[in-house]
Amino acid sequence: METAKKNIKIYGVLSAAALLTVVAVAATGHPVNPFMWVRAILLPFVAVLLHRLTVAIRAHRRRSAGGAARRRTVAGSRGPT
Repeated sequence: METAKKNIKIYGVLSAAALLTVVAVAATGHPVNPFMWVRAILLPFVAVLLHRLTVAIRAHRRRSAGGAARRRTVAGSRGPT
């Protein structure tokens, strides 16, 4: 899971760099089409969504694993019936 978070952070940095590149190209007077703007703006949002999804999945796995361990402990402490 740490590898996924690291890769998503790298993706976010590259997405921000793409946005800054489009801004710099537009600021220097070169033509920038709408596709370039939309793509450059959406990429960082996708990175944030992927990061939040990864964090949520990780939290869910922790809760699920903890619950299963508690259920095993409770079931094992009943003793013979």
